[in-house]
Amino acid sequence: MRVTTAINPLFDYPIDEIVTALPGEFDPLWDAFQLRQRLFEVHEPTRSIVFKWAATQPSGSQAVLVSSYTPSPLRDAVMACGESLARAFSGTVTSLLLTELQSGQRIARHRDSGELLERTHRCHLPIVTNPDVRFLIDNRSYQLRTGTVYEVDN
Repeated sequence: MRVTTAINPLFDYPIDEIVTALPGEFDPLWDAFQLRQRLFEVHEPTRSIVFKWAATQPSGSQAVLVSSYTPSPLRDAVMACGESLARAFSGTVTSLLLTELQSGQRIARHRDSGELLERTHRCHLPIVTNPDVRFLIDNRSYQLRTGTVYEVDN
């Protein structure tokens, strides 16, 4: 969905419960869902914990997978954030996931595309980051603060 700016801070969100419930670096939960990495080569250096995953089917219909493999403290904390997003947009969250990019890794420049992304708001909430991490949109560098929800132009 086209927005008026490349990146727009929406609101601050309390991340303490999510941070407390995050699994450790070597927890196999980070590797339980690898479909995103297999479908999109650009995301191979990432690991994800998926709570909701929407995919457009060949028929044009949309299938939504709702996670049952995540521990409830983590699921409850992340889903509460999703509910805040749904209220902010008076809509429905179709995909909700935590994504980890390990230190020293990078995601190659790319352009997100697809019917689902063209009809939705794409939001990011940094949970843990460091000062060297940059988010590039249209060749402009942004540093995202932890605890702030951003809408990103797809």
